[in-house]
Amino acid sequence: MQTPSEGAPRSRGLSPAVGCAVIALVALLGGAACFGFGGLISRGEIRLPGAGPARSRVWLVREAENQGLAVSRGSLLSGSEDGPRACVETRVSFLLWRSDGTAIPSRYCECYEREGEEWKSIGECPP
Repeated sequence: MQTPSEGAPRSRGLSPAVGCAVIALVALLGGAACFGFGGLISRGEIRLPGAGPARSRVWLVREAENQGLAVSRGSLLSGSEDGPRACVETRVSFLLWRSDGTAIPSRYCECYEREGEEWKSIGECPP
């Protein structure tokens, strides 16, 4: 007589260790999303980690005509985040649930100069 484990094919599932790791990862991502949305609701914006003037952020658009989210992403064009000067191109895009059509994606370039630990704008990027 065969025992049930001898004749039955092995099931293909996740090992308990992999299952626990997946559950922990999902819980961590869920907690991070809740923390991020909480900051977005309470402060109106989330500044993403980064040094220097080339930072990215997400903020709420709370106008009567336009409502939703805006995202800006900065990328260093010249200089360095450790040096005295830097020029940054910033791209802004919108995800709006109410729009009158005036909020269009844009891009601009601005140069900064370091004053101590702060960055001060010194104007638009040279052509």
